[in-house]
Amino acid sequence: MRINRRQMLWMSLGTLTTACTTRGFQGSQTANPSTSNTLEIWWTKGLVLAEDEAIQKIVQDWQRQQQVTVNLSFHKQDDILQKLERSYQAGNPPDILYAYKADLALNPRFAWEGKLVDVSDILESVKSDCLPTALEAVSFYNSAIQQRRSYAIPLSQEATYIFYNRDCLKKASLSDHDLPKSWDGFWNFWKQVQEQMNPQPSDFYGLGIPMSSGNSDTYVFFEHVLQAYNVQLLNSQGELQLNDPKLRQQISQCLEWYTQFFKQGHVPPNAVKWLTPDNNRALLNHSIAMTVNPSMSIPVSQRENQEAYFQQLGTVNFPTKPDGTPLDPLVSVNQVVILATSQKQEMAKTFLTHLMQPQILNQFVKSSRGRFAPVRLTAWQDPFWTNASDPHIPILAKTLRDRPTRLFYSIQNPAYSQVFQQDVWGKVISQIAANQITVEQGADQALQTIKEIFAKWVSS
Repeated sequence: MRINRRQMLWMSLGTLTTACTTRGFQGSQTANPSTSNTLEIWWTKGLVLAEDEAIQKIVQDWQRQQQVTVNLSFHKQDDILQKLERSYQAGNPPDILYAYKADLALNPRFAWEGKLVDVSDILESVKSDCLPTALEAVSFYNSAIQQRRSYAIPLSQEATYIFYNRDCLKKASLSDHDLPKSWDGFWNFWKQVQEQMNPQPSDFYGLGIPMSSGNSDTYVFFEHVLQAYNVQLLNSQGELQLNDPKLRQQISQCLEWYTQFFKQGHVPPNAVKWLTPDNNRALLNHSIAMTVNPSMSIPVSQRENQEAYFQQLGTVNFPTKPDGTPLDPLVSVNQVVILATSQKQEMAKTFLTHLMQPQILNQFVKSSRGRFAPVRLTAWQDPFWTNASDPHIPILAKTLRDRPTRLFYSIQNPAYSQVFQQDVWGKVISQIAANQITVEQGADQALQTIKEIFAKWVSS
């Protein structure tokens, strides 16, 4: 199951910038989009072309209806947040922003600082058809008014799954039915796959666990590990719980668990250098038996390869926690926001109201081919999400529609968004894997950084 050139382009989420007007597509001609007559929209480039085409069509249709001009530009996933920060400082941010992972890194902070427009009026008419988790995910605290309001529109959601190669199991004389449900049994199973692989290539590893800083998957997976071991960094009020004397020991234990597989030789040595797409590529190129990855991006990238999608790739949820209880999936809600600097806020709200229409939004979410899932309740009635012949989508539906889920800490407290932005977990994990620091030093370093982040937040 080698990935071809086209699939490689998808997995790299390459950059593309185009612009949309009522007459077609052209580059932006304005130095300050927020004060021109053109609605400026920045959008994260999709994993597949269909995602880009879907939003282009939505914009074009709306332009014709409203007789307005829109400049729609696509930006690489890894760049868009940094570009937004620079454009904001330069005084020329867009009117509308859809940035992948902004719910973890940007929107909570921008809402706190008063940089986002309150869109509660848009959500009022549709909230009865929205999942409670989606509404909670866009409710941010504004320090100026000292209240929570809806400062984003939820478009879709994603969870984190475990993907694996069935043919690797077969070569190890194992099958899907052998997958343990318990925590220790599950992770040790992949060590067994590596040891029993026949023939066993020298560059094959049982576990594709990212160990690098700069790879958002490292942060996301480690947050799940913290939850698995019942480590609670914030209380229900979003307050930091660093005074708990057991916390340092608990985080050390999680860091030890996370890095042990690398030190034992069951994770590729170059995992300490992986960028966000690299564990996907390693799985598709059969150099690892499994990996942990947010969204359904791995099977979606193989939609055109029927054998890979239906026969070779397997998808499962996390095993039970070490104490035997279920691990509630951490959910990320993809959101679109209006920047408070926009001089065209009413026009922007009109567009987002159009986008939130059930049929339009469902078609947009479906354009991801199952990478993301709906946030509107009625959207789940579409047979696409309940197709029993699909080996991956029903798992998505069971996870995000039928099970209890939990949002990341960024929603509870905007200060925690900087834990993601500063890649606190990735930095200490990569240092521990490289034997530069011990797990205890890693725990101390992480806790100190988090403490400093929250201290600056309170004083700002």
